[in-house]
Amino acid sequence: MRLLIIGLDGATWKVIDPLIEDGRLPNLAHLIENGARCVSTAIEPALSPIMWTSLASGKRPEKHGVTHFFDTANNVRCRRLWDILEQPSRPIGIFAWPVTWPPRPANGFIIPSLFARTNTTFPESLRFVKDMENGLDKKWGERLRLISTAMHHGLRPATVVRMANQVASQKLGRYNDLERFIRQRILKLDIHLDIYEFLVKKYRPYFTSFYMNQTDAFSHRFWRYYEPHLFPDVTEAEVKRYGDVIPRTYEMADRAVGRLLKLTDKDTLVVVVSDHGFEAANTTTEGGKFCGRILGNKLLEVLNLTHQASYVNHRDWIIVKLSKEANNRRTEILNLLDKFRVRELNAPLLHVTEDHTGEIAIKIHDRTHLYGDDVDLNTLHVDYMGESRPFLDFVQPDYDKRVSGVHHPDGIAIFYGPGVQAGRYVTQASVLDITPTVLALLGMPIGRDMDGRVLTEAIDPEFLNKAPLTYIDTYDTDLEFSEVDDDEPTREELMSRLRALGYVE
Repeated sequence: MRLLIIGLDGATWKVIDPLIEDGRLPNLAHLIENGARCVSTAIEPALSPIMWTSLASGKRPEKHGVTHFFDTANNVRCRRLWDILEQPSRPIGIFAWPVTWPPRPANGFIIPSLFARTNTTFPESLRFVKDMENGLDKKWGERLRLISTAMHHGLRPATVVRMANQVASQKLGRYNDLERFIRQRILKLDIHLDIYEFLVKKYRPYFTSFYMNQTDAFSHRFWRYYEPHLFPDVTEAEVKRYGDVIPRTYEMADRAVGRLLKLTDKDTLVVVVSDHGFEAANTTTEGGKFCGRILGNKLLEVLNLTHQASYVNHRDWIIVKLSKEANNRRTEILNLLDKFRVRELNAPLLHVTEDHTGEIAIKIHDRTHLYGDDVDLNTLHVDYMGESRPFLDFVQPDYDKRVSGVHHPDGIAIFYGPGVQAGRYVTQASVLDITPTVLALLGMPIGRDMDGRVLTEAIDPEFLNKAPLTYIDTYDTDLEFSEVDDDEPTREELMSRLRALGYVE
């Protein structure tokens, strides 16, 4: 192995630094002490599929092609880091990196992320890894088949015992919804680590990556207990029960990092990255208590776009992508959105904007000034397209408890290994800088068409003297693109995962 990238989705220094000070993250502390730490800032919108593609390509979404949460590898319009590094003598191994479905044939293995639309892997013999993600809900015969296959691919007996205990406890109703949420995702990480270790030893990849989403998923659901003073409805009993969930999640991630480091040697460049950070959801607005968000499913329904558009919740916004068919009516749709008005206030309901990639972003118009303490939301109505509905048919009035933690632009990056200057702290970095910096540390040219820069502050000056930066116009010559089917349905299994995380209603 020459390069290992560990993805900690949503990881933030805000949680990491206090835990390191308390001695609870020894493996990350070791990497930081002997490597370079960076504040890696996301670009907007800070949605994971877009950010992980920018991180792996050094390019903005208008160049790499992934502009919406539901985009797939077919949308990617450039070579990502593993595409650049792969050679007949250099296998690759990708485990759960976002936007790797559908997986392409590779010299190595590619197991797509939890957002994959089907359970396809490369090679197909590894499909059982994806099948196991919902394996606890399958019949016993199918469970045993999956477990047997997984044990031939590194699944440890101790993990099998934990699986059995979880199935039994779930059947007996020992867990509430939050505890089930926790245990399922912890078990999933153990299963993935067991199998990934086996695959790395089998394929011996030159470049490999391992992605964990637990830091993101738990931050969405449990931030209200991590900073309970920001959430007036949280009880002391809840804080006692769940207040340490996020710190324990980071400890779990740190133990995973320790296991992964055992697969490396002194010549391995190790990079630990997140796509963004986290902070508390805005539970109130200045001068009032209203903190709602537009219900995307209801809005698309009244516009007859349920099957011609998709949306995802992002902070106060919903981000809408139109299908090819609906995009032909874009001007008409934008005009219709402008006509939604709150009757009693004689004010627009929606603030609508288009970003540079063409996505439509929608939020409540001027909620701070329009919806103060003196307004009873139950008395308001929305007039639209010659019809009228109660205001609360279109609006979630309170913060969504599934997402008490929301994305903050500032994530993390740690570089460790050959060529890295130990003890450096880079405060101004971007997700776009990761790939150019990795290429520089591997002694490879940086693409002039990449939007990021080389973080020379994180590189040992002696290394740069021996291996000065070189450039190439682009790595994207002779690319062939697959046709993108914008209207391909998203399976219900995936949608249920996204609902659990608050990305959709």
